[in-house]
Amino acid sequence: MNLMTLFNEHVRTHFNHPAITMSRDNETWSYSYLNNRVCQIAYYLKENNIQKGDGVLILIPMSLELYALLLALFKLGAVAVFIDPQSSKKHISSCIKKYPLKAFVGVKKAHLLRLMNRDIREIPLKITLGKLPFTQNFYNYYDSHKFLAQNSMVEGKDPALITFTSGSTGNPKAAVRSHDFLLKQYEVLSKNMLFGLGETDISTLPVFVLANLAAGMHSIIPNVNLLKPAEVEGGVLAKDIMKYRATRFGGSPVLVKKVLPFIKNKTNLAHVYMGGGPVYPKDIHEVGRVFKDSKVYGLYGSTEAEPICHMIADSYTSEKVNMTEKGMGLYTGKPVAEIKIKIIESENLEQEKLLHLPEVKFGEIIVSGEHVLKGYLNGEGDNENKIHFKGEVWHRTGDTGYIDDNGELWLLGRYSQRIKTKDKTVYPFAIEAALYEKGYNTVVIERKGLVCLVYEGKKPDKHLLSEYGIEDTHNISSIPRDKRHNAKVDYNELKKLL
Repeated sequence: MNLMTLFNEHVRTHFNHPAITMSRDNETWSYSYLNNRVCQIAYYLKENNIQKGDGVLILIPMSLELYALLLALFKLGAVAVFIDPQSSKKHISSCIKKYPLKAFVGVKKAHLLRLMNRDIREIPLKITLGKLPFTQNFYNYYDSHKFLAQNSMVEGKDPALITFTSGSTGNPKAAVRSHDFLLKQYEVLSKNMLFGLGETDISTLPVFVLANLAAGMHSIIPNVNLLKPAEVEGGVLAKDIMKYRATRFGGSPVLVKKVLPFIKNKTNLAHVYMGGGPVYPKDIHEVGRVFKDSKVYGLYGSTEAEPICHMIADSYTSEKVNMTEKGMGLYTGKPVAEIKIKIIESENLEQEKLLHLPEVKFGEIIVSGEHVLKGYLNGEGDNENKIHFKGEVWHRTGDTGYIDDNGELWLLGRYSQRIKTKDKTVYPFAIEAALYEKGYNTVVIERKGLVCLVYEGKKPDKHLLSEYGIEDTHNISSIPRDKRHNAKVDYNELKKLL
């Protein structure tokens, strides 16, 4: 069984139910209509010699066509490959060379990359959504009666999706999600996020639409630019929540908070979730006050392990808020039942000599489970990010944290960002979280041998600086954030600014 099996079951039993709606055009495809498109595209691709295992580079934004194409590739057993189009030419070329690509499918704008990138030009089959010279267009098949009804025989271990890291630290790693992995990830998400047949979700995270289709839910793709969450118009999202009587909505904390000023009436939302960046108590409680009739919760996870923990707003008690304000870290809740988690000392970890996992109170968070990625494409990155111990594969999250007496996980920040002084270890993120609760936007770094606080806006008073062991300060107009969620600090850009 895989995601296509679950999708096909909904096509059979709920064929008239809406599957995906594009808010921009108010166009809805039912499960039956979407399946017709999937079968037509699959036939077209097979006619063009796309077979099981073939890589297909996709540069299409969230849309009806994207998910029809994805399901068609799953039907064939082909592999969908995603690269951030905003990456450098060098990065894109490096990614392309890591997996053999038989086809490139993109919107018109994406095909402009061919003019600048020889590696894309050398991909044999080029397909566009629209009309362009020297490219093919599977829209022509939409009016035909040619369908590929039968699914290819795929095994659980066969790759389904390949996504590349940003490559900001050097050679990009490729996360390979097999059909088994996608199914296990869906099962864990479905159980912990209480997916329900027929629910309506305002979808801002691309991979969640696949889970929605497996669950028989209705996905609304909002009319906003999700590639730039900081610029998203909250009013547009709020209108979609009300117009489509959505029962679910979520995304990065920055995105979710943009909606709050525009929610004036009671909604149908039963679930509001935040992830992709730190979910601070101040933010989750603010969201909870606006969506007071909804279950509001935060997710902690990563590409390689999603989810690891989740918690609801009510569980972030005043006692836990007080702990955050004291610099004791960010609460993430209890690990999901389907994952194993350990805290280890990994600074001098020699895997080839590993006789036991060196567990400690405060250290790096490692996880293991069926929905945890076991390795990367061609093993590149496995030595640095995977631990093989007694027949199990553990993923190194790169985050520092600890588990409290109630079995709940607290984050202290990235392991690589720790600052070691003569007499103690400083966890910058724990300080940043504490100051955020007090109304300050900051980032803590080591600069010229000192614990330095970089801040935007108002400067914390001397008492707070002393309380958190800050030895130097530096003002900046705006702290640079990641492009994907606009939540995490972009340290490379910060270094340039300083």
